[in-house]
Amino acid sequence: MHHLKVFSIFLILFIITALYADPWQGLEHAKKQIETIRKADLTVQVIDREGNPVKGAEVNVTMQEHAFPFGSAIAATMAFTPDGPNPEMWTYLEKFKQNFNSAVMENAMKWYGMTHNDGSPDTVSRAKMWQCAYWLEENGIELRGHNGLWPSWRFSPDFIHDLRLQPEALRAEVNKRIDETVNMFKGRLTDWDLINEPAHHRDIINIFGEDVVIDWYARAHQLDPETPMYVNQWAVFNDVYHKSFLKWVELLASSERASLDGIGIQGHSKVEFYLQPGMQNSIWQKLNTYAEFGLPIKITEFDLEGYKGEDVQAQALENALILFFSHPAVEGFTLWGFWDGKHWRNMPQHSFTGKSEQAGFWREDWTEKRAAKVWRRLIFDEWWTRESGKTSGAEAEFQTRGFLGSYEITAAHKQQSQTVTAKLTREGQTVVITLQ
Repeated sequence: MHHLKVFSIFLILFIITALYADPWQGLEHAKKQIETIRKADLTVQVIDREGNPVKGAEVNVTMQEHAFPFGSAIAATMAFTPDGPNPEMWTYLEKFKQNFNSAVMENAMKWYGMTHNDGSPDTVSRAKMWQCAYWLEENGIELRGHNGLWPSWRFSPDFIHDLRLQPEALRAEVNKRIDETVNMFKGRLTDWDLINEPAHHRDIINIFGEDVVIDWYARAHQLDPETPMYVNQWAVFNDVYHKSFLKWVELLASSERASLDGIGIQGHSKVEFYLQPGMQNSIWQKLNTYAEFGLPIKITEFDLEGYKGEDVQAQALENALILFFSHPAVEGFTLWGFWDGKHWRNMPQHSFTGKSEQAGFWREDWTEKRAAKVWRRLIFDEWWTRESGKTSGAEAEFQTRGFLGSYEITAAHKQQSQTVTAKLTREGQTVVITLQ
């Protein structure tokens, strides 16, 4: 079943990519491409209870949610207590609900986030993790898994490093980690970053050889055949790890046992990447290269520094969103933080400059930077469908095109009105509304 489902996804992506993954032709062309690949035809037919067409009925089509994931990392251990949402983080959670339809836990699902250095479960952190997962489900926000295994000593609990001279014991603990987390979140995730950054975090891989990664994917698929398994990598667009990551994707995508389902490319970026046409072209060509595998691509960890100027940050964000949303192989976009009060690049030990990079799109007092306004304008205005009109023709139809996603559609005629919900997919949709 898993392979049949994945094959269908690959076939659709292959056809779309073959048709539209052209060379980079600039932002204006990209905007036109968005209209082509992110929208579909929507037909609303209105009939009476006898099945007769109702001409002249008023139809209102209102988008409710994007099909495309526009998400952010969520700081689960800050925003939640073991008993529920942290009352001091109410604004943080409200902003999250208002702006994102997809989430990934920043650190709570990582091995070191769930487990003490001696190997015992971190019950407090895990309780916060689950409260976050429940809250996301209650609010209709999708959750990505990040990450199953970060195969280095640095990002594993200390007891794993202690097993470096005991390979079979190490193998058992790594397998136990995969088993526990995949089973724990089975049926709750849109997809998993099963292995994170294998191009440069490979302490554990070096002990067993690269084929062990194939074993890990095979193991995860056996435990959960339904959840897509991605591989995720940093520093691809700036060429630092592009060639080495490409080899990993080739290895995993060509292995029937690994059955790789998707490619995660991180977007920790400098604003110049998206302001210079040459860099835009370079990023586009890399997307085309990875698209040749016929796998969906997700931009998994995007951020931009703000200290060079909020206007510059906002323009870079707008260009990036247009570039990625216009590429037919890109199936998701996730910020790695959105608020200056909690952003990894604002912490001196993690920033590229050694000081706060003002990388949030909302300031610490929750006032919006221009980048936040760009985010909301594009996602909830320019890329959001609100249409109205009247039914006409022999079949009493109202026709339009809309962005893919969920909709509320109302038809009214004389004193009668009816509202239905519908999902608009790439194949298009015909909705029949019956007025009683």
